Amino acid sequence: MRSLNLPWAALLAAATIVLGTLFRWVNVLFVSVNGIELGDGKLVLALALTSATLLIASARRRWAVIVAGVAGLGSLGVTAYDAIRISAFHKHIFGASVDATAGVGLWIDVIASALLVAAIAWHLQVQRGTS
Repeated sequence: MRSLNLPWAALLAAATIVLGTLFRWVNVLFVSVNGIELGDGKLVLALALTSATLLIASARRRWAVIVAGVAGLGSLGVTAYDAIRISAFHKHIFGASVDATAGVGLWIDVIASALLVAAIAWHLQVQRGTS
């Protein structure tokens, strides 16, 4: 099996991460916050853009694909950590129970980050087999 010049699945996953940062990451009571409004969301956006840039500019260079994969792992780590922390948030304020829920944008980013890492790993494996 021959690999394409560009790892299209990885590029699609990186683009999906960028879109995910524009959607809700946190819902608390009547307040929702988009990923791009949070520090972690900006970090995930930067990691996704770094991956996409490296994959577009240097897809034939193994080091660039590996660095893009490391950025994907960073994105996966941040988003998974945030999803766990947000889902575990529970406070009692003036006798009322307040829970936070992870928004759809955060879950999109968790899944897309995992797909980015998997697509890059697959691309590297295919490259190694054709070298």
